[in-house]
Amino acid sequence: MSLLVLVHGTSERLEVDANITYPDLVRTIRAKFGIDDDVVLSTKWIDEDDDQITMESDVEFLEAVQDALSRCAGTLNIVIAPPPP
Repeated sequence: MSLLVLVHGTSERLEVDANITYPDLVRTIRAKFGIDDDVVLSTKWIDEDDDQITMESDVEFLEAVQDALSRCAGTLNIVIAPPPP
């Protein structure tokens, strides 16, 4: 499965196993971008209307995956941001 992940203005394309869980996804993103475990992240995916939808569980991640696969591109766009101060 293809992901396009945006963190602080830097985007990276990641290929992950189709059976990845939400916690594993977060660990993968933390490792790729060097984000410490103690940093609380806001994880959002971009829907077909370019709205940012909060993602915090396996159920919400599955919804995002299904949405991405139903569209022509098949790439899930994810935005990661630290929470506001």
